[in-house]
Amino acid sequence: MSDIVSITTGGKTLKGWTSVRVTAGVSQAARSFAVGVTFQWPDARDVISGVDLGESCEVYIGSDLVCTGYIFATPISYDAQSVTVSVAGRSKTADIVDCCPPTASYSASGGSSSGSSDSWAGTGLIGANGQKVQASSSTSSSGAAATQWKDVKLEAIAAELCAPFGVEVTTQVSTGAPITQHAVQPGETVFESINRLLTVGQLFATDDAAGRLVFTEPGAGGRASGGIELGVNALTCSSARDASQVFSSYIVEGQRSGSDEVFSTSAAQISAGAADGQIPRYRLLALPQSGEVTPDLCQKIANFEATRRRALLKQVTYTVAGWRDASGTLWTPNSLVHVKDTMLGLDEDLLLSEVEYRLDEGGTVAQLTLAPIEAFKQGPAVPKKSSSSDSSSSMWSEVVVP
Repeated sequence: MSDIVSITTGGKTLKGWTSVRVTAGVSQAARSFAVGVTFQWPDARDVISGVDLGESCEVYIGSDLVCTGYIFATPISYDAQSVTVSVAGRSKTADIVDCCPPTASYSASGGSSSGSSDSWAGTGLIGANGQKVQASSSTSSSGAAATQWKDVKLEAIAAELCAPFGVEVTTQVSTGAPITQHAVQPGETVFESINRLLTVGQLFATDDAAGRLVFTEPGAGGRASGGIELGVNALTCSSARDASQVFSSYIVEGQRSGSDEVFSTSAAQISAGAADGQIPRYRLLALPQSGEVTPDLCQKIANFEATRRRALLKQVTYTVAGWRDASGTLWTPNSLVHVKDTMLGLDEDLLLSEVEYRLDEGGTVAQLTLAPIEAFKQGPAVPKKSSSSDSSSSMWSEVVVP
């Protein structure tokens, strides 16, 4: 299979790259790419002519789309012997990672508005579709304003926040019950606002090759074919095996509001713990919680921290020849890969958390970062404490977990 990397932009298809880096992963909401060519190629001087910064583009490996986004940079470097031109960019979702939503809390001049949703009228804010974007003065089906939502599904909130940037939202798994309450906080980006909702369930947000924001869960990408094995297809390996953030004991402490059934010390002093028997000396980590907790919730948090930190010890990065697994499918983030490595004592399924497709003097290789699936699961959500004040006194309320 021919794995020529091409970029389609402005009605042109650019090929002939001698260096390639395309990176995608579950821990990043916007994949990136950088390609370059040195002037030993006859037509290299014309490679980036007519390529405009900010122009939309699609990146392909062979016939497989790997990134849909925008060109962010066209760097040039040269010396007495050669000139190198490059094109770099990121997924469409880069805009929701970098940018704040057009809420009524900001005026066009950057100062604070009166709070009216009409404050965007006449500002000339332009969205990805070239049309004028305004903060909506209408209410959602739940009756909430555009910067606040009540009893609305996660994907619906995300779709409204992403719409001004031309980013579509899709889900691979159920997102659960509607969010009880959510509001945009001052200065936070679109993705930061969305990410605060992802403490609900085991979801995380990433992007796909089409430039969409995807809600998914660890392992939803299926299983890679063939796996990775020392002495078979693993060219290089690196594992930090760093236990500096692993502890022998985890103590979670918190409080909950009293009631007729729960009062005194049973409400004021709640704690639970978990132990890691593989740590030979005493190392305690205390994890105080500011929200409403129960003994069961404290125990779940303690167990989660012990399991996640232990799982991260097995994080490993391999370099393998080519960009595809045994079936000819591109290595894909969020898929399970069986790893057999007698040097590291591994013979198990690991989650492929990041892929870098790379072409350089060393040839065509894929750099694969993996860890146990437990390292990527979300921790239990801690509901905020109830407030005696009127909820309308502040539009910047935190997520309330259903």
